[in-house]
Amino acid sequence: MNNRKKSKFGKIIFYMFLGLFLIVSLVPFHSFLHIKLFNLPTHYLIVGGGVFLLVLLSWWKKGAEFIPFDKFLLFLFVCFSLSLITSVDRLWTLKTLVSFFLRGIGVAFIAIRIVDSNKKREILIRVLLWGSSLVCLLGLVEFSMGYNPIFHHLYLSHSVLYKEILKYRGGMASTIGHPVALAAYLVLFFPIALRFVQKKKSLFAFIPFF
Repeated sequence: MNNRKKSKFGKIIFYMFLGLFLIVSLVPFHSFLHIKLFNLPTHYLIVGGGVFLLVLLSWWKKGAEFIPFDKFLLFLFVCFSLSLITSVDRLWTLKTLVSFFLRGIGVAFIAIRIVDSNKKREILIRVLLWGSSLVCLLGLVEFSMGYNPIFHHLYLSHSVLYKEILKYRGGMASTIGHPVALAAYLVLFFPIALRFVQKKKSLFAFIPFF
């Protein structure tokens, strides 16, 4: 593959990567747990399959070679795998490890290979912040209105946690499904938002930070 084709191929993988992030963030997969394929929730296959495909494509783009960062990811996975030794339910632990591998280590494996320029880094930061800002905005609207204006009927039918939130109004679900999970999701983007605000000196730049 020549450099021109490799560059185009890299852009395709990069935008697929951004698209997958937006899908995971904005689609309320927690309400589709009842839809199963091979006895697994369909979104497990969609997200897991998407990450696995991007891992293979990004690896092939770099000439199917391992880099020093891969050793750290492998070490991290081995450390987490030690939990199998003391696990009461090894099958459940194994499923959790596979999920962690695809959504955590897999994403890091992809990012280190495809985010290879300042332009791509800036685009990635903007997409991450604006995607998470939409999630946050929907949560704030939900909290102020007392219900989720977009997914209310879907959540009533397929989300037990949402019904509990409605009853006590102790939090908001947004697209994530649970106040604690939503908080954890947003906290992950705090350092990125802080960096963005420091770099972009304008009022517009403060919107993702809040």
